[in-house]
Amino acid sequence: MKIGINTAIYESQVQAGATQLECLKTLVTRFDVSAVEVRGEFFKPETRSAKLLAISQLCEEQHWDLYYSVPEELFSSDGYNASLVTNLELATKYHIKSLKYSFGVQPTLQAHDLETLTQL
Repeated sequence: MKIGINTAIYESQVQAGATQLECLKTLVTRFDVSAVEVRGEFFKPETRSAKLLAISQLCEEQHWDLYYSVPEELFSSDGYNASLVTNLELATKYHIKSLKYSFGVQPTLQAHDLETLTQL
């Protein structure tokens, strides 16, 4: 059996000042983890890049897949969220296997919108 850990289980520790990295390090010898999902809302904007780099390195060392939960909706009444481009770049930079968004508002997408999303 493979185990994936969402850092939401560490919410109380993060609220008390722990980082997601510190919490994930406690898993190294305790469980046979195959994947971790970090929570975007748990990062401070000014340290997110450094923390994601360290988490990415830990995941590489432990052979864990890394997932990122984006604290935003993918779609609004105006179309897809512009942060998608930035977050896809973030995923590439930090070897994030998948981004998770909540769906948001049911959009009215045109063919060119779907082509753009497919290209992204």
